[in-house]
Amino acid sequence: MVPPSLATDTDTGMIPRSTTLTEAGRRMRSRVLWGVGSVVALIAATIAFVALDRSTVVDGPTGSSYVTTATGLAALHDTFERDGRRPDRLLQPLSGGSLRDVDAYLVSDVEFGGFGDSELATLENFAERGGTVIVLGVPPRSVLQAFDIEIEWVGSSAGVVPVLVPMADAHTVDGSRFGTFAPGFEAATLAGTSARPLAVSFPRGAGSVVLIADSSLGHNATLDRNDNVDFLGDLLPGRTAFDEYRHGFDDTPTVGLLSSAPGNWTGAAIVGAATLLVALVVYGRRFGTVEPNDRMLVPDRSVFIDSVARSLRRAGGELPTQPLRLAVCHHLGLPASAAPADILAAARREGLDDELLARLGASHPEEAFALDHTLATLSTRRGTMK
Repeated sequence: MVPPSLATDTDTGMIPRSTTLTEAGRRMRSRVLWGVGSVVALIAATIAFVALDRSTVVDGPTGSSYVTTATGLAALHDTFERDGRRPDRLLQPLSGGSLRDVDAYLVSDVEFGGFGDSELATLENFAERGGTVIVLGVPPRSVLQAFDIEIEWVGSSAGVVPVLVPMADAHTVDGSRFGTFAPGFEAATLAGTSARPLAVSFPRGAGSVVLIADSSLGHNATLDRNDNVDFLGDLLPGRTAFDEYRHGFDDTPTVGLLSSAPGNWTGAAIVGAATLLVALVVYGRRFGTVEPNDRMLVPDRSVFIDSVARSLRRAGGELPTQPLRLAVCHHLGLPASAAPADILAAARREGLDDELLARLGASHPEEAFALDHTLATLSTRRGTMK
């Protein structure tokens, strides 16, 4: 067993401290980690607050019959329910069975909502046998192609416009928010003007496809304006199916762990994976200047001694030679009281070069520098001082 004092980070299972980051790199990594941690904490707090919210206001996708905020269709759905029409909410992809017992199909604010080929075929069969398909907002391109409809949506509001077909209670509608259709299509205009058609109907088989350019006619905040609710009520007789599958509501049986989790868990998992990736990149030493691979060793002793000698020389005055002489004698194995001639002879035996020997035998003031260089040379050859 490895003693605790000798255990390393690798032995204990911990990631070792990086050795290739500068202090600036470590500070940058710390700031990135704090930033990522703050974002994760904010997302977690948001999810917690949403989960704990018990208010009666239901936010969500624009055009959803579950949503009670301004752009939802909950008011229209509940109005039909109070009227005894038994509206339905579709929570699965379209199929023949899902539209068997309804008279009208309603989809709202799903410009880019994808429809599969089988779903489009279901809608075509539904209209052929007498069903009414109503699209609020910008019509999806796939639906237009399936019903062979050519029409252009433009982003200019119609305002308050008349209803152009006989209806018991609807005479004007208010479409003053989002858009209209460009003239030039082959269909009957139900509401609007010749220059700004707002609602148009295309007959298909025994049924029809109704396009309403401004989805605000059915939104909670504007449903009660003018005759909006009566206009939609006359267009949607009997039982209406609200397509909530396009808004992300799905009760299709799931087979995987992540797919069976709540919808916000999927987003949280994606954010968590991205956060983990950023953290791994940060800890993977991708930030900061890479430190040199060579170790910074302690300077050679001779360099240190030379620097001390230069400092003493700059200080002025006579250099102390007695400590240097004692150190040289110690390295040469001579007594402290050895004569200069004995020191010179011993240095020659050590193999010092002639130039240094000449300086060592010179008189003051060269003696101090010669002793200093002799000591540095002997220390280098023999290792550290004894």
